[in-house]
Amino acid sequence: MMRYMNRVIAFSAAIATFFVISAAVAEGAISLSGSLEHAVFQRDASNVAYVPLAGAYSGAATHIEARAVTLGGSYGTSTKWTTIDASPTGGSFNSEMAVSAGWYQVEVRAMNGSTVLSTATRPYVGVGEVFITAGQSNSAYYGGTLQTPGDARVSTWSGSTWQFGADSNPHVATGTNGSPWPDFGTYLVDCLEIPVGIIPVGVGSSSVQSWMPGNSNYNRLLSAFNVTTRNGFRAILWHQGEEDAYRSTSTATYASRLESVIAATRDDAGFDVPWGVARASWLNTYDVPAQMIVDAQNQVIANDPLVFGGPETNSFHSRGLTITPTNPHFNDAGLQEHGRLWKEAVVDFFNLQANPWEPPSGPTPAVKIQSGSSTAADPYSLGWRFTPTEEMVITSLGVFDAKGDGINNVADGGQLVCLFEWGGNESGAGACLVSAVVPTTAIAEPAGSFMAYYVDIEPLTLEVGKEYFIAATCPAYDLLYSAVLIDDEDRPFDRLACQGHATRTGSPQMPAHANTATFPVGPSGADDYFGGTFKYVVGVPEPSTLVLLSTLGLLVICRRR
Repeated sequence: MMRYMNRVIAFSAAIATFFVISAAVAEGAISLSGSLEHAVFQRDASNVAYVPLAGAYSGAATHIEARAVTLGGSYGTSTKWTTIDASPTGGSFNSEMAVSAGWYQVEVRAMNGSTVLSTATRPYVGVGEVFITAGQSNSAYYGGTLQTPGDARVSTWSGSTWQFGADSNPHVATGTNGSPWPDFGTYLVDCLEIPVGIIPVGVGSSSVQSWMPGNSNYNRLLSAFNVTTRNGFRAILWHQGEEDAYRSTSTATYASRLESVIAATRDDAGFDVPWGVARASWLNTYDVPAQMIVDAQNQVIANDPLVFGGPETNSFHSRGLTITPTNPHFNDAGLQEHGRLWKEAVVDFFNLQANPWEPPSGPTPAVKIQSGSSTAADPYSLGWRFTPTEEMVITSLGVFDAKGDGINNVADGGQLVCLFEWGGNESGAGACLVSAVVPTTAIAEPAGSFMAYYVDIEPLTLEVGKEYFIAATCPAYDLLYSAVLIDDEDRPFDRLACQGHATRTGSPQMPAHANTATFPVGPSGADDYFGGTFKYVVGVPEPSTLVLLSTLGLLVICRRR
């Protein structure tokens, strides 16, 4: 009973610290507070998490409603609007909503009876698997090149907010280089089709003693517990041992110290925390008793049914997986293998099953962007040129969102996208075939490592061998994707010919009804960025399919395989 009460208290504290209510809300407005974007909440045995929703509102709200909408093509179950606060008072609300495993946009709205007063949204909210990673350098970002997840559904905790799980983003661990966690997350997302959240707290050159209760590193674990909510987290993943091999820590002493850390975490977290323990102790050219530490780690694993064996990494240096043969830190291949081995260990121990889901058939995103961004002081447009090699039917026009702040150009209702015939030279496009405004209310969906927004159009068939040009407006100082592509082997058009900034005069948008527009190549460094995009099907759909595409807006997720 005490452990249960501890968990309830911990959850209440997490809610209090997780959200800071906004003090200033416009009349008739509603806002969501806290780190929701890219957050991942641990699912329970019924595949559900309780997503905390807090914020502020103004106006005569009689109740607050919320829903979760599956981001295009991702696994998940959208919810209907449900009341999360039946009688809000004082201009704030603090509640939660049950959501099944998946990747969502969360929406809340203030209601007066049946009238919607205002709505607020947060994209990229996940329900899935959450892990705390601890130990020393090979868990703490001291490896080779910075790694980037191959899926947008991998998140890390920065110390103050959730974020996309690239090594280049801030984190709590002490290193500044590559880690295994982007690859671990990507492998696990590929397997389970649900988001993965990682809270990394590792410390370079740390001993097991420094992680014992009362020592500074143990407080890092306590801080990680406060990030999680009602369902806690799946496990702590521990990679440490090299420092204790250097110190000649005995097998018995190491095992005893690690067991005390494990026992303390279970008391403080309020549940029987599972641990994954890597077998790791090799430390370059030092003449150290590495096997004694591995023996201790195996002893802890054997004596505790909730401790499972993680990767065995002492052979990495002889397999060419360290930065140099005498450097204990893992190179790119080593980081990827380390991540893969952790994925295998987690899946095997917890018997995690892939969700019985396949991407729905339907339009395919034309381009999936992996990295890069650019800004400009003035509004501009960006475009790129392509030639179909098979008959293509364009079903949607869209824009990329590198900044993660949704659709801009609010004064104009959204961002304009135009598809042109190519004009035959580098100075401009030909006839505008179709245009559409992607509204500020559009729902985000994955497009490689980031997100895109689309709006359906009347299906338009493109000719084989003819050149086309797709472009979109972009507000000043907004971010765009660079042309780093994840190419599909069966993409039905040839290599992309990138075009740069498209100058415009007067209007902050391209003319919506003009037959022509000029898109000259931009200044140095500006001719390899992508703005507009589209979705397509190959061949001419049957009439019934066109109706389905138009009414349902079928989506497809971009995933690394």
